Amino acid sequence: MQPSSRQQLNLDRMTKIITRSPDARALARRLWKFFEFQLQCRLPNIDKDEPSTSHIKIEPFLQTHRPGDLAPEVVIRDSPRREEALIHELLHLNLILLGYPKFYIHAKDDEQWDLAGGILNKADHPVMLPTFKSFGYSEQLFLGPSRRPLTVREQRVNEDLEQLKSELVSPEGYCRGISAYLSNHSIKHDVVWIAKIIQSSGK
Repeated sequence: MQPSSRQQLNLDRMTKIITRSPDARALARRLWKFFEFQLQCRLPNIDKDEPSTSHIKIEPFLQTHRPGDLAPEVVIRDSPRREEALIHELLHLNLILLGYPKFYIHAKDDEQWDLAGGILNKADHPVMLPTFKSFGYSEQLFLGPSRRPLTVREQRVNEDLEQLKSELVSPEGYCRGISAYLSNHSIKHDVVWIAKIIQSSGK
């Protein structure tokens, strides 16, 4: 299977941004290939104060078990830390290749959605940071600047994460810790072991 010109454009966008680390460029290419060239990189020129993000779609993947059907997307804002922001979001996706699970959330209200989203995002960070630094990037630029003071809920998530850090160093510990956290907050969820599903299906 060969990438289309549109798919190639997404890789070119990423490698054009990544100028300071050959290892980081190799990561972008590795992820692009793993996701069957479906990894999209968007560089919007609006809402520049919004954070950069990454997303996957679990439901289509559960039907096909094809990595490309996760439809991964990174949205990278134009900022002085654009390169660091891109690497940050790619490292979120890289946890899939490292065997870390994702969680399919069945929240009953906005508070549960926010709580689940907050812990799932932040729990990735201690796992990602050593690789980010090994690429030669400054830890001070791992996260973007705070746009506002933390809410009480965000402060609570940060405090809870400190209690979980020792469990996050392995995929199994990560799964146990996050599952327990979500269950303690009555948030229904399914654990999705993406890498294991792909391996067992022979994709």
